[in-house]
Amino acid sequence: MAFHSYDQHLVVSNDTDIITVWDWTHKKRLRLFCNGNPKGTSITSLHIINQNVGGIITTTSADGIVRLYRNYDPLLDPGPVQMDSSFRGLNEIVPLRHSSGVVTDWKQSSGILLVGGDSKVIKTWDAQTEIQGLDLDTASDASVTSIASDPGSTQIFVAGFGDGWIKIFDWRLKEEEAVVQTHRRHGSWFQNVEPHPMMAYQFLSASVEGGVKLCDLGRTDHAVTTWDLMQDIGLSAFVVHSTAEVFAG
Repeated sequence: MAFHSYDQHLVVSNDTDIITVWDWTHKKRLRLFCNGNPKGTSITSLHIINQNVGGIITTTSADGIVRLYRNYDPLLDPGPVQMDSSFRGLNEIVPLRHSSGVVTDWKQSSGILLVGGDSKVIKTWDAQTEIQGLDLDTASDASVTSIASDPGSTQIFVAGFGDGWIKIFDWRLKEEEAVVQTHRRHGSWFQNVEPHPMMAYQFLSASVEGGVKLCDLGRTDHAVTTWDLMQDIGLSAFVVHSTAEVFAG
């Protein structure tokens, strides 16, 4: 799932290749289209980028392909959705028993797409030129399940892992030394981690068991706040609105 920061839009994908755009205030479906990833793969990451000029839906599927779509809002353009670009974001996909596929995060200030997942590295991509930059070593045998950039910094981001650990990266350092902090935040699979919409250096994370935690990068010993949600059924998705104190799961 992905919220639009300024419009009342929520973008949702199913477990194959279908993407749906909703007006969440009026509970109205605006668009439905196919991503086109191969049969047997699924959409594993979803974002809306360039939101100040309408927005582009960015998807990543388990085969490593990144796709960018324009004209998803029928109120602005009643024509069909257009795929603006596609490229392979991750080549070194490692077969793992518990797979996250390929996950991404978008740094709006620099136009950089961070790409990780079933891999020993997190890659940086210039989304406009489709040129790869760094290969940052994760120093982990577990899948990267989520990546979130710190809005207050152009170089710092955090990544959640399938073993419940969270790592803080600084890409100004050498690629093999980019991990600067490591913390155990959940006892199970990291579902997602997102920056707090109002507070710098704070992030919300969620596990598949339904635990949601608010963490401060300056307080490494414990979470600021913890919620236990949907423990009877667990969480299959988790997203935080980027300009309002609202999250959905």
